[in-house]
Amino acid sequence: MRRLIVTSLAERELRGAFSWTLQHYPAHAQRFEAEIESALSTLHQAPLRWSPWRRSGYRRCLLPRLPYSFFYTVDEQTIHIVAFLHQHQDATRRLGQDP
Repeated sequence: MRRLIVTSLAERELRGAFSWTLQHYPAHAQRFEAEIESALSTLHQAPLRWSPWRRSGYRRCLLPRLPYSFFYTVDEQTIHIVAFLHQHQDATRRLGQDP
């Protein structure tokens, strides 16, 4: 199984989203956490399940019950999660334009 690495920036984005949810919708915080854990587990087990995103090399894992996505790269040994963004955020500003 490939090694799963979450970059420090993606981790900060995830923690920020969780903190915001906890502050504004505390009743949903537990569900948010469970959805993240489930998505990370699925992504770790089947990283090629999600198709390539616009920018070459990135894939986008849409969370089914939350308005967020993980953006990641995958090779033979490693899955690198590079961003955790709300679906209304412009991912091209964070990840760059298409080549």
